[in-house]
Amino acid sequence: MTNFRGNEANFVKKKVRKTSKKFLSILLTLLLTVALLPAVVAHGETTVSFDVLRTAINPGYYFSGILIDMGIPLKAGDVDKDTFAAAAKVTEANGDVQGSFGNFAWDPEKEDYALEDNWAKWNILDAYVADAQGNKAEEGNYVKLDIEWGTRTEQNGESDASRYDVPATRASWYTLNGFHAFATVEVKLTQNKGIPGIADAVYVQDETRHDPLFSAFDLSLEVPGGGKAPLYTPANASEDNLRPLLVWFHGTGERYAESEIDGKVVNNAGANLVGNRALAFADEEFQEQLGGAYVLAPQSTTEGWSSKRLDDMEALIHQVIEDNYIDPERVYVGGLSMGTGMTTPLITSTTDNRIQFAAAMLVSGGNLNEAQAKVIADKGFPVYLVGSASDGAAGGLPGTYERLIAAGVDAKLELYPEGPVFDGTDYFGAHDAWNYVYNNLVEDDQGQTIFQWLSQQTSEPAPPFNDVAAGAWYYGAVKYVYDHEIMAGTGDTTFGPEENLDRAQVVQILYNLEGTPDISEEDLGYPYEDVDADIWYTNAVYWARLTGVAEGDGDGTFRPEDDVTRQELAQMLYNYAEYKEYDLTAEGDLSQYPDSEKIAGWAEKAMSWANGNKLINGHDDGTIDPEGTAVRAQAASILTNFHQTFVAA
Repeated sequence: MTNFRGNEANFVKKKVRKTSKKFLSILLTLLLTVALLPAVVAHGETTVSFDVLRTAINPGYYFSGILIDMGIPLKAGDVDKDTFAAAAKVTEANGDVQGSFGNFAWDPEKEDYALEDNWAKWNILDAYVADAQGNKAEEGNYVKLDIEWGTRTEQNGESDASRYDVPATRASWYTLNGFHAFATVEVKLTQNKGIPGIADAVYVQDETRHDPLFSAFDLSLEVPGGGKAPLYTPANASEDNLRPLLVWFHGTGERYAESEIDGKVVNNAGANLVGNRALAFADEEFQEQLGGAYVLAPQSTTEGWSSKRLDDMEALIHQVIEDNYIDPERVYVGGLSMGTGMTTPLITSTTDNRIQFAAAMLVSGGNLNEAQAKVIADKGFPVYLVGSASDGAAGGLPGTYERLIAAGVDAKLELYPEGPVFDGTDYFGAHDAWNYVYNNLVEDDQGQTIFQWLSQQTSEPAPPFNDVAAGAWYYGAVKYVYDHEIMAGTGDTTFGPEENLDRAQVVQILYNLEGTPDISEEDLGYPYEDVDADIWYTNAVYWARLTGVAEGDGDGTFRPEDDVTRQELAQMLYNYAEYKEYDLTAEGDLSQYPDSEKIAGWAEKAMSWANGNKLINGHDDGTIDPEGTAVRAQAASILTNFHQTFVAA
């Protein structure tokens, strides 16, 4: 018995120990479970955090939804649009409440929305269980509330209520990374009905979220002359995998400006990046279609886009091409509305620094004359025009299309009768046709989308020269003079862009420009002792003497292999223009150049004419350098401008 009782006692001790371990295990599990649930506060209420989701459209900011971290798993159907109520107050950076930047989704002046103390109701369109990114899900720890967009008050006092569910301009939200927004939003969220696992809760606003693509753009790049140039870099870009580049110019409403917030000047590049919808080109559909592409979205100053910024933009684009893994044969450009005012001068540029584009898009604006159409035809790239027929800003597109076609440009025109429509409702004006582009809804007669079209465009290198890089500043000019049979190479595969131009080459170029006429029956006069009778430039030299384009020194020599000076080149071009009876009235102000006194008397008139026609301009140091030599790359540029100004005009 004793032994039995002793054994029984031991048994009880063991049982107690086992029970204690089990209890501790259960207790620990409960504690861990509770720790993972939302924190419990006084009166049994649960604290639940939520984020305000922010997007932009047409342009401007809109608060498009609320994302609630419920802390526990929920199933589809556990919530609906009547589960919650929301109210908001917005304060702009300058302290104004419900200010002019606006275009927000409520109006406290409206009876249906107005609450006390500048608060206004938010109309909840839908509520559903979601994942951490706000996507609808069958099961998840989050609830997404879609709220009404609008009301966007127009100048006529009317408003069009744009809604979140309109699939326009990539209606998405994005994560804020260090960017100080124009306005802050305060939101009060209350629960009207029970939710499984959460009978009563206090909802606390955490932050304002923005689209993750926002942070994918580098905002550090400065635009020459003012502004920022957000740049998106595809993940697959490398030295062995050069990627295309799209340069996109925004409209009037997204102009760059600096805002003073809390005594600090804050760069507005991020706001404009969102507003101009450049994020759409960093989005999945565009990137997949192009196999990964750089997106450059320059932000204008408050003055807007115009030809005044041409030098700035050309310098910027060249810099971006040089500093990144970009395929120079696949550089595209486009813009919407005011942005076409920057796209147009870029694609018709004849500067020495012009860009060789592979394709261009003019959206909701753009008007090209015949001369500009010819320039594009000579450059040889296609153009896509998109707009709405009822949009006054796009009124020039049909005429532009006709002129492009007449000039021989591969042009497309998609002219919609109205602006984007969703579910039979016109939420957008006719001017908002850019939404068709952003959502890749533009298709030609064969069903090819505008993204597909763009992905197939490429510029050809200047054949057959291996010493002319496609990204070089003179690439377009070399291609132009080669294609028009104005200049040939120094060899079968070389152009010699940095080699000095000699007198024989100049007269041969002008002889080519004239069509190499037969002079075999002409009286050539006395022979030049330094020009062989059967050398490659013989006919050109004597044709030049016959026409007055160029003569020798009077001592029986022509000096064919002497480097031509800039003033000699100007004189030969002037002489040829006089022979062809081209306009000789243009005059440049040579006095602006500190070395203008070095211009020989015999060349003053020709230099003034060449400068007035922007054939010969000053160097970066401000000099005109009349006695300096001209290299072949410069000559290609000069002759391209000459041909476009006089011959092709």
